[in-house]
Parts: sequence; structure tokens; C-alpha cells
Amino acid sequence: NDMSQTVKLILSLSLSGSILAGLLLAVKPLINNRVSKAFQYYIWLLVLLRLVLPFSIEESLMNRAFYPAEPPVTISSSAVVNENQGNASLSTDLSVTRKVETGAYNKDHDHTRYFNDLFAQLALYLWLLGTLLSLAFYFGGYIRFVSLLQQSNIPATDEEQALLHHLAGNNSKVKLFRNRFASTPVLVGILAPSIIIPDTEYTPQQLEHILRHELTHLRRFDMGYKWLAVVVTSLHWFNPLMVFIRREINRACELSCDEAVIKNLGAADKQAYGET
Repeated sequence: NDMSQTVKLILSLSLSGSILAGLLLAVKPLINNRVSKAFQYYIWLLVLLRLVLPFSIEESLMNRAFYPAEPPVTISSSAVVNENQGNASLSTDLSVTRKVETGAYNKDHDHTRYFNDLFAQLALYLWLLGTLLSLAFYFGGYIRFVSLLQQSNIPATDEEQALLHHLAGNNSKVKLFRNRFASTPVLVGILAPSIIIPDTEYTPQQLEHILRHELTHLRRFDMGYKWLAVVVTSLHWFNPLMVFIRREINRACELSCDEAVIKNLGAADKQAYGET
């Protein structure tokens, strides 16, 4: 039925996405110093897309593991009439409870179809519950984190704000704050972005390096990429490989951001940036 097909599709996407992710992790040591960090970062988009977009339910190699080829079945008009009269098994969009009420399982003498449908329905509900809990965990934690920071944010100095506007452009909406609870510089917010830095002393050069790094994240829309990863991997919360996929995307994000910042710097500035 429809529920069973949905469960099989979810498992198929999870399997094929996991195989692609495994291949990327396997070749990582071979390509680490041979291709750009940006390539190693954005290549993970293919994994995220594979996890949510079936290329073809009928032809995909992974889906064939769940959809074995079957010969076409011809149903005569008389068979359809008989089924509709005494057995509602052709109604594939009903819940198990509704099917029981309409007599869809009257000819299911060994109860195999009933238990298969019941298992598919429970599996689908369990998947939906797990997805909602996973999304609530990440979004709820992020909202709480940002809310706590906002309560203790203090505006940066005029000189620091001026440096930010110089680097970001005067039309940029990004704001700069200091926070004594922040352990590292962080970019928060998508519609109203803010850069929050620890409330410590920085040299002008150090602050410029920090701001260039966070502004690079902003320009590349890395937050959107990371939230896409959270949503997609939450859909596959039952797959333990999702933890490694999120971790690898976050790691590749930082390395590619550093690469983008230093590509136009001289040797001395690169050294100073690394020290910052």
C-alpha cells in the first residue's frame, strides 16, 4: 500500500545516500590535498540531495533492492467488480483501521497482509515522530542559544563597528556585538545576521581576521547550508551515519572558509590569520 511504499522509499534513499557518503569519506584521504577545500565542502550537497530526491523510483539501483521487478498483472473487469463488492483491498490509501472496517482483509486468511500494513503504518508514524523530535531538538536548542546570547550582548565600539561596515559594505545589515559568555566568534541569524565575539581585547589585525572569516560565512550563506544538512539528516534520524555527515559538513565548512579568506593574503598575513 501507499504507507509501505513510503517506508521503502525512505529506506532506499537512506541507503543510497549512505553509500555515497561512505564513498566520499573513503576517498577523502586521497583528495585532501589535491582538490580545493571548497570542492570538498560543496560535494556534500550531492549527498544531501541523494537523501531526499529519488532520481527514479523504478530505475534507481538502490530502489531495486526494495522494488524487485515484477511481471505486469492484468485485472479483468469482472475481477474488479468482485473485489469492490466483497473485498476493499484495491483501496490503497486507507489506514489499517479503516481497511478492517471496510472488510479489506476478509480474504487475508493468514493475516500476512494485515500485519504488513500494520507494520508499515507504525514504521511511518515512528519515522514522523523521530523527525519531529530531531527538528525540535536542533531548532529549539538554536533558539535557546541565540536567546541567551541576546540577553548578554553588548554593542561593539564605534571603531569596531566602523571596521565591520568597511569590510561588509555600508549597505550590509550585519551587526556586531561583544558577549562575555561567547567562547569563540559566531555568526547567528539569517534574516537579521549578527556577529558575536568574545568580550576580550583584540588587536585591529586580529579583529579584521575574525570579521573577514565570519563575513565569508555570511556571503556564502553557510548557515543556510548547515540548516539544510540539519533538516535532511533529521529526516534520516534512524541512520547513525547522519552524525558523521553533519560533522564532516561543519568541518569542511570551516576549512573552506579559511581557504577563501587567505587565498589573496601574503605569507605574513596568512601566518597572522592562522595565529588568530
